[in-house]
Amino acid sequence: MVDDLLDITRVELGQLRLDPKPCDLRELVRDAAALFESASPSHAVDLHVPAAPLTATCDAARIAQVLNNLVSNAIKYSPDGGVVRIAARGEGRTVVLEVVDPGIGIPDAELASIFQPFRRSTFARDNIPGVGLGLFTSRQILEAHGGALTVDSTPGHGSCFRVVLPSGCE
Repeated sequence: MVDDLLDITRVELGQLRLDPKPCDLRELVRDAAALFESASPSHAVDLHVPAAPLTATCDAARIAQVLNNLVSNAIKYSPDGGVVRIAARGEGRTVVLEVVDPGIGIPDAELASIFQPFRRSTFARDNIPGVGLGLFTSRQILEAHGGALTVDSTPGHGSCFRVVLPSGCE
């Protein structure tokens, strides 16, 4: 939480530092899957990456931070267990990373607000720990890369968080 607060302060001051370098995002996705594959006995991680490299110029540590937050949330917000799918693919001039969970989902009216600091879904406030900084920080990191973070969700059926980054070396 302290690191998230520091990141928020850096974002607000325009001082979020990035160290962009060409990176094969498949490796970051594989690392996130490996980190969480044994995190919960009631969850399985299903990984989908292409054979060909998915290159983006990015700060690998920051993108790993985003992926780890999304996968951690996918497990946390799927209290009944199930399969968390992590996928990576190229789409035109972008690279898309997805984290899909079978969890509690997010009501339509709350989809935009979950990216605000200290905001959490009403479905989760009472039962699932958290302070509501991870998604805000993740979105800010991605926007600093020229990318985006979006979500599609159905209450009771889970969520799909989508990271979009410009592809290729610039």
